[in-house]
Amino acid sequence: MTSNSVKPIKIAHLCPQKSWGGAEIYAVDLADRQKNQGHETVVWATKDSPVHKHCLSLGIPVRTDVPLNRFNLFNLKKMRKAIEEDQITHLHLHWSKLVSSVFGIKWFVPV
Repeated sequence: MTSNSVKPIKIAHLCPQKSWGGAEIYAVDLADRQKNQGHETVVWATKDSPVHKHCLSLGIPVRTDVPLNRFNLFNLKKMRKAIEEDQITHLHLHWSKLVSSVFGIKWFVPV
């Protein structure tokens, strides 16, 4: 950690894309930088995607069992369970189509 006054946080980076471009590179780089600053990071990615592979090569924890591709109540419950299991304090979206899913999660996650 860079400062004694900064409390580490647990960040989940949601990056379901199967491609490798600017947003994906940024997500992996940001997760790595945050990890190196003493925060706990985990990337929720699509299995065997470039994001998944790059995170593994950098030692960044990856979850591929979280459904990020569809907005429905079943998937929201699974996302909530993953948030609770990983004790996530912050969600960082790297895909605008996830916004509706995250708003839905709030219905199931106490604030």
